[in-house]
Amino acid sequence: MNVNRMDFSKLNYNPKKLETLDLETHELLVCSFNHKFSSNTQLCTGIYTSWTRNETTILIPRLVHQQKSITFGHTTYTLSDQQAGNSTILYYILDTKGARQDVHGQISQIFTVSYSTKKDTPRQIHLWFEVKRYNDLSPADRKKHNFKDWPYVKARVVYNLKKKKDYIQMDHVIGHTATWQLPPACFGIGRKALLLLI
Repeated sequence: MNVNRMDFSKLNYNPKKLETLDLETHELLVCSFNHKFSSNTQLCTGIYTSWTRNETTILIPRLVHQQKSITFGHTTYTLSDQQAGNSTILYYILDTKGARQDVHGQISQIFTVSYSTKKDTPRQIHLWFEVKRYNDLSPADRKKHNFKDWPYVKARVVYNLKKKKDYIQMDHVIGHTATWQLPPACFGIGRKALLLLI
């Protein structure tokens, strides 16, 4: 699917191709909604959304439209099992104190979902990414490479391990990241690691 950088009106949302997300994904998505919109978000138990008496609650439908890739202008984002290069991104999250943290990861799901953020307003199609975040190096391993002392080299070393999942929208994506798998024990790091270039 190809849409303009800021034009989300052409996003695909075909009711005939809707799929449900697993419960764990839905629970994490609800947490992301609550954090991003600072509102009460609940998973809708019916196939179609309906409003409760609480007019401030955002209801997330059970069904979403899964995508394998999406293109904004000349930039393509792809699932990691389809194309590794287009799936590795730099993005930001907000920690529990609201501070911005730039992190790297690989896109594992792309989906559109239709919901309304206010009662009696039309539902709109929204794009979401599920990103598996790369683990940061331990403080001891961070001291073993010198990229932090090269201000003009936008490089970062991370473990080649992904445990956490983040659910983000397009406004949190900073850009693609080039990835090099480091040889064993590179920089004296005992675990598998990657060099990421922005």
